Amino acid sequence: MGSRYRDLFEAELDTHNIVWCRGDRWRVPAVDGEERRQPGAEWIDAPCPSHRSRGGRHAASGGAWATQWPSGHASIHLGREVATRYGLQIALHEVAHVVLGHIVRRPRRERVFEREAAAEAWSFQRMDDLGVPIPEASRRRAAEYVAYRKRRGDRVIARQAANKKR
Repeated sequence: MGSRYRDLFEAELDTHNIVWCRGDRWRVPAVDGEERRQPGAEWIDAPCPSHRSRGGRHAASGGAWATQWPSGHASIHLGREVATRYGLQIALHEVAHVVLGHIVRRPRRERVFEREAAAEAWSFQRMDDLGVPIPEASRRRAAEYVAYRKRRGDRVIARQAANKKR
């Protein structure tokens, strides 16, 4: 039996037709396209095919990302359980990357920190829409993460500019 937060997350996965990979097993959405409804989501025991996984597994303590699944579905790779508001916010942040089109390869018009800020804002808005109070710790972590991504991007740009001058 899942928690309320996990149920909300799984409903979002079904709404947006997203696969959830836990590392050693993955969840195929209950909705197959727009026409046919499956009776429920299906869990498949198999290692993660992502090159970012460690031996087909994900650490329960961290590392979450959204990407394209080999079948063409969007996928979220998240080893942790979604049992708290904090966990829900992290999971919805990854859903946001899918919904906002961040997993589609195309020329980048936004810097990474801008995409991360948009995903954080989407996840907070979605939690608000669902009636889930947003923990202050989640807001702080989000602000720190976006600031970190901006600083990191600024360093990369400065390094690239210095290399061009040589």
